[in-house]
Amino acid sequence: MALKQISHDPGVGNGVPFVTGTNVAVAVVNALLAEGLSPAEIVARHPSITVEDVDACSEYARNGGR
Repeated sequence: MALKQISHDPGVGNGVPFVTGTNVAVAVVNALLAEGLSPAEIVARHPSITVEDVDACSEYARNGGR
């Protein structure tokens, strides 16, 4: 499943997936979730993303990056 909130381009950032329109890497969001931060706490740290973006990052990881 392609998520509109997640972008990656091999020519940009070495193809690392990012939250679309931001410089926040999906891996950063998922690491913060793994540390136990809530989506609201992550958004407070990275105000350029939304709770829906955090959810998309989590879904992206659950789906094996698809």
